[in-house]
Amino acid sequence: MDTQVKILPSGVRTGAPPLHRVKFRRATWVEVAPQLGTETHISTLAVYNGKLYGGTLILAKLYEWNGVNAWVEVAPQLNAQTNLYSLAVYNGKLYGSTYPGGRLFEWNGVNLWVEVAPQLGGEQFINNIAVYNGKLYGGTWPLSKLYEYGT
Repeated sequence: MDTQVKILPSGVRTGAPPLHRVKFRRATWVEVAPQLGTETHISTLAVYNGKLYGGTLILAKLYEWNGVNAWVEVAPQLNAQTNLYSLAVYNGKLYGSTYPGGRLFEWNGVNLWVEVAPQLGGEQFINNIAVYNGKLYGGTWPLSKLYEYGT
């Protein structure tokens, strides 16, 4: 027996057995920390050792959220890099990818970044880094390539 089911603009289904109705509450965003000085973006967030970290754009700094109401700077600007685009935890360490120059940095866990991989050929950005199957990968611009980091 074929039953034709229609869904009306109101979301009501006709021609089918009744469904359970579920009510969803709309969630809202609540500001928990003010703007970081002159920074224009918190471009990336990562959880590392149970704490929340944010990487920024225009000064490519690393901040740690105090868990209450403010960011605390934990690493200064990355050399001449202006954008800290992506953060990822790999082999128990926090890594950051950048622009310009598409470089990879490792945070020393205290107060500074150490460059661990130079610019990738003609790439200007490592837009995103992610860990997959125990390896660290980076996606780039302008050549849209995928790279695997080897230690």
